[in-house]
Amino acid sequence: MSAMRDPRQASAFRFVRCSYTDGEAQLMYAFDEGPELIERIGFPDAPVIPADRLDAFAAALRLLHLIAGVSYYKAGVPSQIVVEGYKLDAATAEFLGEVYLHGLAEFAYQNKMDLRGRIAFLPPLQGEGRGGDGARESADRSNTIPTQTLPLKG
Repeated sequence: MSAMRDPRQASAFRFVRCSYTDGEAQLMYAFDEGPELIERIGFPDAPVIPADRLDAFAAALRLLHLIAGVSYYKAGVPSQIVVEGYKLDAATAEFLGEVYLHGLAEFAYQNKMDLRGRIAFLPPLQGEGRGGDGARESADRSNTIPTQTLPLKG
């Protein structure tokens, strides 16, 4: 880890990891190899998570990690987004791209930036995943955020 520098000079925004213990979610981010930025979200009087709900809770925590990162990402708006520790499927990557693009629309307008084509949560290649250093690893479906397509009301 190195000293914090101007995030506008960063080439990558990293989703480092997320965790949940005793009613507190910790969401860790970083620019390049800089220091970790930690978002802490407390859930007072949170119940113990039942064992049969742990997988769903972990998926929700990962999605929270990815969506909450928008406020950190906009500090530098680097061209590369790196998700470490878990993989994204194509539908989730597309959803996150839309969340960030539209969620940052006023920010982009005020700063005279065009974010179209800049924000990309790239899904891993078929049978491959992305490591924190860009290295490829074999796919492990147990760490993939599940998605489900819901019908729209007509």
